[in-house]
Amino acid sequence: MHIKRVAVIGAGPAGMATAYALAKAGVVAHVYEAGPQVGGLTRSFKLWDETVDLGPHIFAGYAPAVLALWKEVVGPNVRMLQRDTRIAIGGRLYRYPLQPRELVRGLGARGTLRAGLGYARARLSPRGAPDSAERFFTHRFGTHLYAFFFRPYCHKLWGLDPSEVDQSFAAAILGDASLGHTLLNVTRSRVGKREASPQTSFPYAVEGAGAFCVRAAARVEQLGGSVRLSAPVTRILSVDNHVTGIGMCNARYAYDWVVSSMPLSTLLYSLDENLSGCVARALGRLRFRSTVLVYLRVRGRGIIPHLWMYGTDFITAGRITNFARWQGADDPEVQTIAVEYWCDEGDRLFGADDAALRALATRELARVVAVEPPPEVDDAHVCRVRASHPICHRGYRRDVAMVFDHLATYSGLTVIGRAGTHAYDAQARALEVGLETARSVLESLGMPRMNMQADQGVNAAD
Repeated sequence: MHIKRVAVIGAGPAGMATAYALAKAGVVAHVYEAGPQVGGLTRSFKLWDETVDLGPHIFAGYAPAVLALWKEVVGPNVRMLQRDTRIAIGGRLYRYPLQPRELVRGLGARGTLRAGLGYARARLSPRGAPDSAERFFTHRFGTHLYAFFFRPYCHKLWGLDPSEVDQSFAAAILGDASLGHTLLNVTRSRVGKREASPQTSFPYAVEGAGAFCVRAAARVEQLGGSVRLSAPVTRILSVDNHVTGIGMCNARYAYDWVVSSMPLSTLLYSLDENLSGCVARALGRLRFRSTVLVYLRVRGRGIIPHLWMYGTDFITAGRITNFARWQGADDPEVQTIAVEYWCDEGDRLFGADDAALRALATRELARVVAVEPPPEVDDAHVCRVRASHPICHRGYRRDVAMVFDHLATYSGLTVIGRAGTHAYDAQARALEVGLETARSVLESLGMPRMNMQADQGVNAAD
């Protein structure tokens, strides 16, 4: 009997979930990771005797099967964290997601009136379907709150004006929220009829967000597969548009199926070096933002007493994360704090030297903490993450659809992952995609449905 072999390109959450599920089903899964470590954007590492991640990663919004998979792989070494986040607006910290009564207090009577009038004008104006983040925000919140909060945050994240950002990004982060919904909750809270709040707690592995990928990699190897690091795939082999394997340098490896999470442009050109026409132009419009994380070893107490906070208008940083809180420390004398910047790979911030980035992060941390004297920074570590999140430019979904129409002409290939699908997926969704992909591949290969604990489902409250 022929033992099925599947290549999984990329050792992020989606790739490792796919490889683990396939290995449990009897497939020989070989994972190829271009970097030196598994985990992708969720990888964790030791710094100053503390576990840190590449920024905050919440494991939330999961289906029962996804939670079961995560718990099966990560094991019992888990703590539950309360979601405690803030957002800086106009020099003031607000709880995030925004709490209606706190927002109204912060705006004051005049600000609330201006926000209400702006909202009323937006609701009375001709609407139509929003085609940009700007129109989505102004329709939901009016022009005052849009200019006050959403425009600076959106511009900082994407490097684009919200008028150039697709409305799907705004819809994803806000759901059905609107100013009317927010103000209505203020009234309801006074009579004890407030609507349910978002998920307020989530599980976090003591070994860091990257624990799932690290442990899944070990399981894949125990089940007869392999995980190769610093092993970039340079070629996707195909015959008559059926994918037959992969190429690395001068080596070729045959596989029954290939699952790829490499960036779409890299994937397409590894399939066809002479790609041209409308597909090539669509690929050229699919761009990424990058991230610079400046980790500061800070001495002092009362510094960012939250898991993380967002910055909007008065600092350059997009997020500031206190990893002491993630590790369960109450308020230690020495804390590791990551100051996170979103930028383009070729800009001045990404290319700044470590000393300049340390000085910038130290200044900005001092601006947002409420302690005197300012926190003392003992050491710093800079981590530059290229192509950390795909840019959801206005019309990007048409470009992605055009690329996937072309990929649909190939059999034996499945595309997953944030970079592979140009989607802003979170960790739980990545694991869900991994399970779905494994099931689909097994069906395509004519193998029995996998028998996993995750298929049975568990109570999400466990």
